[in-house]
Amino acid sequence: MVGSSPHPDENTPCSRPESREARRIVQTHIVTLSEEAGHGELAPSCPLSPHNDVLAAHEAAKRRLSGAVWKCGLCGKQFRSERHLDLHMHRKHADASPAGATSCLADECDLLRCPSWVKRLGDAAAACTEGALAVRREHCAALMHSCAFGPLFAQLEHEYCANLTCSYRRARGRNTPARQTSLREDPARAFRAAESGSVVRQTATRQRLYQPPRHTD
Repeated sequence: MVGSSPHPDENTPCSRPESREARRIVQTHIVTLSEEAGHGELAPSCPLSPHNDVLAAHEAAKRRLSGAVWKCGLCGKQFRSERHLDLHMHRKHADASPAGATSCLADECDLLRCPSWVKRLGDAAAACTEGALAVRREHCAALMHSCAFGPLFAQLEHEYCANLTCSYRRARGRNTPARQTSLREDPARAFRAAESGSVVRQTATRQRLYQPPRHTD
């Protein structure tokens, strides 16, 4: 995997905590932009769509009964934490994933700039290589092309793919207040704003029209 790592308490190839972060960014930003552009929900062929999310069925079946108690909607068993429910889902309900689903959203955390990935960026930026990021830019462009078209594709490619450079990562890795970006340029901030009840849709609405790319390097 590039840009993410499995949860230390899960012997699984797809990090559930990071997938949750990526999923919320997709829902609060990419899906919002798609709806505002008149395209509706993401097409089933899009790797970011719930149809291709290997953990989407598990997440949909989780029930939070209280702050510390979770319930499996597939079998009714209760757990004292979400992490224990995650482990149960992996061990007992692996067959609940949608047929044909292949996408681990945690794999795209470096493109989506998940909060946990941003926290690790300081150490990773020093080992950055432009060649590796060139490959990721190509992957990012192909990913966005499968999820959107026209001006929306151009906007998503600019926002998520253009900043896949070592200079951008080193600047973000220093993480000084002066380098904080807007919600549109930083989906990780959009994620945190959504968590605190901020109205992310207003930001998405203002930015739904494509703007010419601005080079960040």
